[in-house]
Amino acid sequence: MKPTTYFNFLYGLAVILGGIMAYRAENQLTSLFVEVLLGVGILINSYFMYKKNKYSFYIAILFAVTLTIFFAYNFAISNAFWPGALTAIGVFIIILTLVKIFRIAGPE
Repeated sequence: MKPTTYFNFLYGLAVILGGIMAYRAENQLTSLFVEVLLGVGILINSYFMYKKNKYSFYIAILFAVTLTIFFAYNFAISNAFWPGALTAIGVFIIILTLVKIFRIAGPE
């Protein structure tokens, strides 16, 4: 369970840094607000994943899907590297978390 927790923690830090970088580089207040808010949510959720809370994996997928859609939209508009990279990382986090859920609970 720890690798998934650590990847989610690092993803939360990357999201927060991405929001700060977007605000400083292009003065995007929306990116700052959304990314910092959801990044802090991912960091808090990582703590619950570490404590082996079953529902935290579903919440991690919800955060990752929401951010993947947000970053894919930003990438489609701007063709910048950072939203594209975070979209790819978000898809990786979704797949990693789904694999972990199916390994723990099994397909139902």
